[in-house]
Amino acid sequence: MKRFIKRLVEFIKGLFKNLSKEYKQALSVAVYVVDGLYNLVDNPVADVVTAITPTSVDDRVVMWLRDKLPTFLKQFKLFAEVADLTEPEEIIKKVSEILHTLSPADKNGERLKIAVALAIEITEDGKLDWADAVKIIQALKDKSI
Repeated sequence: MKRFIKRLVEFIKGLFKNLSKEYKQALSVAVYVVDGLYNLVDNPVADVVTAITPTSVDDRVVMWLRDKLPTFLKQFKLFAEVADLTEPEEIIKKVSEILHTLSPADKNGERLKIAVALAIEITEDGKLDWADAVKIIQALKDKSI
């Protein structure tokens, strides 16, 4: 079993190494942003997009997050409560509150689902495969990359 896990980790590392810089950034940003959503309620701030975005990310991704993140989050059934909200800050804060109500098992599943969907959305070219994104994001979360 250890050998299998080691080979799987090496395979995932290989996938990550072969990705373009843009894809690597999208995957890393997605993990960071989703983790930020989970921590936002504990640390509310005036500019939530800045608070949940890594400082090293390029301006194009920050602009995408400012423009599209609230609408992106509204597409999940889990966040039906935000459907009528219009202010981006309110939407993001409410999503964070909803995430805090989930059981630990649901938190992990939703975190992965949102991060993968966000990474795919950020890249915008449709070439990032869902299955590969799941493996890579899970490896990033496990710190095996």
